[in-house]
Amino acid sequence: MSTGSSGTLLARVPRGNSEMVAPAIRTIFAQPDAEHVHSQLDAIAGMLRRQFPAVEALLREAEGDLLAYAGFPVAHWKKLLQRRIGPEREIEAAGQWLVQEVEVIDAREALKVLVRP
Repeated sequence: MSTGSSGTLLARVPRGNSEMVAPAIRTIFAQPDAEHVHSQLDAIAGMLRRQFPAVEALLREAEGDLLAYAGFPVAHWKKLLQRRIGPEREIEAAGQWLVQEVEVIDAREALKVLVRP
């Protein structure tokens, strides 16, 4: 995915409508498991398709980066989502923080394996 010129999600929404779009997108990250996270992104993107096709396209293009946290155990989600990409921040940032968090989690898991008796 090329994110350099993607801008922000809300920059693609008229000002008066961002109060509806931002909370809708946040519901994607409030799901209890990976299956629901993915289905919620699909539902929200579909809901936004008619009125905001650019937002729908960007959500679908960035799905892998935005939802990468869902590939980890749910116990790690809180830490990953504390710095998650918000609709008002650049999509490009998603890849940056996720790589950093994945490296930390991978290092911790590797240490657990090495330290086990």
